[in-house]
Amino acid sequence: MAKRIDYIDGMKGLAAVSVFLWHFSLSTGHLYWSYDELLANPVIKFLIDGGLAVCIFILLSGFSNSLAIARKPATIETVKTTLVKRYLRMAVPIAPILVAVFVMRCCGLMTNGEFAQWASWKQAVHCYNDDTMNFLLPFRLIKAILFSPLGDSTGVELPIWMLKYILWGSYFILILHIITNKMKDMGKLAVSIFMFFLCGYMLSAYYYPMIAGYMFYSFYPVIQRSKFMYVFSAISLALALICYFFISQIPFPLNVAITAILIFGGVITNPLLQKILSIEIFKKLGRISFMLYLVHMPIICSLSHFLYIHIPIANMRILSLIVLLITTVTVIFFAHMATVWIEEKWSKKIIDKVLARI
Repeated sequence: MAKRIDYIDGMKGLAAVSVFLWHFSLSTGHLYWSYDELLANPVIKFLIDGGLAVCIFILLSGFSNSLAIARKPATIETVKTTLVKRYLRMAVPIAPILVAVFVMRCCGLMTNGEFAQWASWKQAVHCYNDDTMNFLLPFRLIKAILFSPLGDSTGVELPIWMLKYILWGSYFILILHIITNKMKDMGKLAVSIFMFFLCGYMLSAYYYPMIAGYMFYSFYPVIQRSKFMYVFSAISLALALICYFFISQIPFPLNVAITAILIFGGVITNPLLQKILSIEIFKKLGRISFMLYLVHMPIICSLSHFLYIHIPIANMRILSLIVLLITTVTVIFFAHMATVWIEEKWSKKIIDKVLARI
């Protein structure tokens, strides 16, 4: 397979946009709809459901990580470099974002507390409020930078909570790769299913999509040779919609984890959907998806709230659309710049230097 798969990038981009729109609505109380209207509209909620988008993002990371790990031999050297590289690929980009939040908070640029009072919307302070900003102490900031990828964000940047599932999940995938490296398909399938239920049931439902990403990758050639791809795609997508809309007995986050797996099953077996997801704009969003995920909340909690307070427009829907447009352009701009300079340049250099020394 190619180093990058276009429709995978496209799905990553759309998932990142969904998370952004979900957090914008949650943090401001408004999109074009009010937050209550949003929750009451199942179709709109499905399109920008942050929980579902996160599970899709985790699954895609599992698929991509499997692609990268599978190219390497199952050796001690592979284990060592993978452990270090996967951690640094998250920790290095997180560091400047958290430092930026630190500076913005010190300068009084986080306006979500002021907005919460202005709009009577207490959800606006679910990030970066006084209770969660104890990392202003240098030790807390350093702790947040070092341990956020491992699952301890110290309440600083709440959206990065999901990164621990990607990091630890990539380590589980590495274990699977080592164990199943010389197994035949049936043995590989049996071990994968065991790990799937072990991690998902014993640890967290968010590991289901991560391990499912490995399983989709492992049997990708078999899937591509199937004569019934479109039939399987239609069934998988139909089951995803049924699971999301009609089976309320499945608890969260298991419901969105299952839905994400079924959606990806429908995409990976449907060349037409893959072609649509490979449109250039979706691929470009996929390229900046990780940094978009990191930068959008600081921008919402500063710029978006500031605009709401200071733009003199009484019609809340018109104001919300204006603020959303300005915020979207700003988020994409900073995500692009951060991708070019932090993720693809500085991060790569730091990782290469660290790996050269171990």
